[in-house]
Amino acid sequence: MSHNEITGRSNFREKIFLSIYSKKKIRIKNLKNSGIKKFEINLLCLVDKIAPESYFFLNESGTILDFCPGNLIGGKIFHKTDTFRSLTYYLEFLCYITLISKNWIELKLTGLRSINADLSLESFLYSTIPMYRKFGGRDIRIKIWTEKLSKKKKYQRDFFFPRKDHPKLF
Repeated sequence: MSHNEITGRSNFREKIFLSIYSKKKIRIKNLKNSGIKKFEINLLCLVDKIAPESYFFLNESGTILDFCPGNLIGGKIFHKTDTFRSLTYYLEFLCYITLISKNWIELKLTGLRSINADLSLESFLYSTIPMYRKFGGRDIRIKIWTEKLSKKKKYQRDFFFPRKDHPKLF
């Protein structure tokens, strides 16, 4: 199977999601001179946990990514995010994924609550989650607790996305 070639880093999460949804390989070229960012690698590690049959290959300079999607699985997943992006960066991606997943996902995320680059967690919970529930995620349950670690505050969140008999959206 040949790759669909895409140029540039913009909308990285959406490109990965559309590859998973369409079950087509993609090649993302020209990821700038600095190569792929650490938070994008962390997102690919999360993808590897929810779709373990998927694989990705980076060239030596990190400027070309080949991604082949796998089948989505459910179950309990723990993922520790990095400190470059907040939890909402990963949660927005997971909202896409859970709408097309046939299985429930119980996810425990650990990371930063908010930074300037992303929407704060509270804004996400009060704006995106009600909209998500209208599109088919009615059974989402969220547990929140806080732990203080060193100078930066880290937060742990449990997110439960049950997807038993859900209607086909697409």
